[in-house]
Amino acid sequence: MVVSIIVAYDTNGDKSLLKYGLKISKKSIKKDAKNPVYYTNRANLYSRLGEYNKSIKCLKKVANIKGYYPELCMGIGFLYEKIGKLEEAKIYYKKALSLYEADLNKTKGDINKYINYLFAKLFLYSKDEIVRELDYYLTSSDKKSEINKHRQLIDDFNRKDFIQNYQ
Repeated sequence: MVVSIIVAYDTNGDKSLLKYGLKISKKSIKKDAKNPVYYTNRANLYSRLGEYNKSIKCLKKVANIKGYYPELCMGIGFLYEKIGKLEEAKIYYKKALSLYEADLNKTKGDINKYINYLFAKLFLYSKDEIVRELDYYLTSSDKKSEINKHRQLIDDFNRKDFIQNYQ
């Protein structure tokens, strides 16, 4: 719980609180090494400290415990891209996309899942392709107003800025 608060807290560049969070998370993991939340919190702390390889390692431990899920794969991909390992990032983006597709097949019509799927595609395909797909979806959907709310996010998306600011 304390580590979750530290992760959410704006430290204003003070890394001592983040390092303290790492100490607490280490103790938590010793008590329960199968709790994925502890590794996720630790990954977030490492990421905020700029220790992206350690963050990736923690997220892979989450996958070992909980299995891969789309958001986890995207997070690993973002971190790989942040450290300049675009080919590794693409592996995880593709894995996320595959998981999103499987999920979409189970839950047809869930607009939020569809938008997440399109967001993942932004890391593998051009923005123009995604916009065309969204436009096509708009013509056949009864949820036009909901989709249009998300359209601006895709139109305004800047990959370089997103990766630079990702923590």
